[in-house]
Amino acid sequence: MKKFMTLVILLGLGVLTSCGNNTSTKTSTTVVESTASTTSDDDDVLTGINTVNLDYDSFKESYGDASLTLDGEVLEEVDGVYTINVAESKQELTLSGYFEGRIVIQNGNSLDTYKGITLNLSNAFIVNDDEATIDYSLDEKNIEIISVKSTTNYIVNTSETNYDGHGINSLNNIEMRIQAGSNLYLYTVHGHTAKADGDFKIIGPGNIYLSSGHDAIHCHNFTTTNSGTFTGTFTVTNAISQAIEASETDKEGTANITGGTFVINNSESVIKADYAVNITAGSLTSEGIWSDPFVRGANRTLYVNITDGVSVIINGETFTTYEV
Repeated sequence: MKKFMTLVILLGLGVLTSCGNNTSTKTSTTVVESTASTTSDDDDVLTGINTVNLDYDSFKESYGDASLTLDGEVLEEVDGVYTINVAESKQELTLSGYFEGRIVIQNGNSLDTYKGITLNLSNAFIVNDDEATIDYSLDEKNIEIISVKSTTNYIVNTSETNYDGHGINSLNNIEMRIQAGSNLYLYTVHGHTAKADGDFKIIGPGNIYLSSGHDAIHCHNFTTTNSGTFTGTFTVTNAISQAIEASETDKEGTANITGGTFVINNSESVIKADYAVNITAGSLTSEGIWSDPFVRGANRTLYVNITDGVSVIINGETFTTYEV
């Protein structure tokens, strides 16, 4: 679906106050300028520039110096990159403070078998201006990201030229746990806020906010259940293409919403999927959707299944089960 469109959206986003001594009362402004370019991974999307203007000096002062620990040991970055090698046992990272750079997880020791990584964000602000800010560069196991209870965390990518300037990139799955009282912000200028060459799973009672220069979430399958349920809020303020794309072309990519409050605004479409969109609990409200709200990602019928009693309202219209 190649379109020429120019869209300018000006949003005032209040920056939430962090817990403890990490506070900020600054106001951020997001400007979206959609341009007519179609590129890279699926050739059927509208990509553009989503310029995110934040008071970085204020965040740097309020969040303090960065600290990344691995199983309690403080790690050192080299030229703005924390490089983590996976191990035979699962490893747990904790990032706090303000960091300009990226985290790369790799198999630098060429292990035949290894475990995944858990990254805890505890009042952390991480921003990069090129490749993916957090990059799990392995196609086995997965990365789990936890927004720690009662903290406010940011993952930002400001690159205007790198299509792979994602907030989070994984060559396998991304599992996200938003703990009680926590707020996680993912902002990208040109890439996806989160891209998984596998599944994207989110659970917990906390809140997540996304603003993207492409699909906000791009994955094979999207689900809000994984040994638990998502009960928080999932807010997309801007997505130049889809808010959620669950697509593995000509396979059965599905999006499953089983709880939580979904607010998806200012995007081309709400959800693109290969096979099915299942909304069985929670609610979904959208405004400013400028194309079809649910679109097919493969050459087959897309089933949009909405359980009776679940509120799905898009551009003021109530939706029930139908096929595309």
